[in-house]
Amino acid sequence: MDFCIICGRKTDELYDNMCRDCYIKNRALIEMPREVDIIMCPVCLAYRYRGKWMRGEGGVTERVKEAIGKLLLAKSNIYAKAIKDFQLQILRGGERIPEFKSATLLVKAYVLGYTDPRVGNYSNECEVIVHLKWKYCPSCLKVKIGKEEAVVQIRATGRKLSEREKERIANSLERLIGEMYQTDPEAVVLDYTEEEGGMDIKLPSKRVARVIATYLQREYLATVKETFKVVGRDKGREKTRETISVRLPNFTMGDIIEVNERHFLIKDIRGGKVYALDLARGIPITLKGNDVKRASPIAYETVPAMVISENNGYVMLMRLDDYKIVELKKEDMRIAKLKEGESVDLIVTGNRLYLVKS
Repeated sequence: MDFCIICGRKTDELYDNMCRDCYIKNRALIEMPREVDIIMCPVCLAYRYRGKWMRGEGGVTERVKEAIGKLLLAKSNIYAKAIKDFQLQILRGGERIPEFKSATLLVKAYVLGYTDPRVGNYSNECEVIVHLKWKYCPSCLKVKIGKEEAVVQIRATGRKLSEREKERIANSLERLIGEMYQTDPEAVVLDYTEEEGGMDIKLPSKRVARVIATYLQREYLATVKETFKVVGRDKGREKTRETISVRLPNFTMGDIIEVNERHFLIKDIRGGKVYALDLARGIPITLKGNDVKRASPIAYETVPAMVISENNGYVMLMRLDDYKIVELKKEDMRIAKLKEGESVDLIVTGNRLYLVKS
């Protein structure tokens, strides 16, 4: 049996010449500062940590507690070899947090861990005064004052964007920017205008502008070109505004393009591919970006027609615009048997005729 140097109790086990109870009382797991300052952004709820702005998760109170915990641990002397649990409780001042007002909080910190594995886990509690201050982070400040760093100009080569294209692009960019904002507070649109048959999107971040341009390039087979203009100087460094020109192809949905002397009716453009109808064979086909790199739309008209008969691999039709009779060979067309009187469409491109089921 040995004696504890603190309480004098006899014990079979000593830890630094102390019994377990005295060891726990005299060996703190962590030594925290009495006061700490926390700076947070009222917009994105990022907090200042070691010279950087960090973003957390959860609601405003959860993020405030996360910021306090992170800074407390950074400013504390930690003696524990392992911390098993760390929790915070706001005892006073928490009612001002949802109001985004500066506040002095009284916070209790609970720590569970050990300094000596033979002793096992034990806990410490301490109270800390936290001075909470709200300040815009640089990203949110740029957005608030409308500081424009980049503009994405979306146009189409040799034509105007259709209303359908503009609506589709706007919807897809709304989703993209919404996802980006979860981790980047600069992922917002400062201004949106429709100019010269296209769209202009003004942004507070060159980085976000490039992500948008890359997405359009990948999704809609667009080409991208960047230019910049010097707009001033800041601490001796040039300040520039970026203009990213995004050009969609000269064809769109509903157009007919010619590739290797074959004609295709474009049904959709997405995911970097062109989904089309092979007019000669009457079957859907997927074309890659390289396949249509030099393709251009060709003039055509759609003429309603009616099936008169189908015999021996030929289809006899009557055009309903001028009532002329047309005969087409059907052997290459993968179209189900046609019925007499059935309505179809004739696509006329120069001297070629294609049969398309209505």
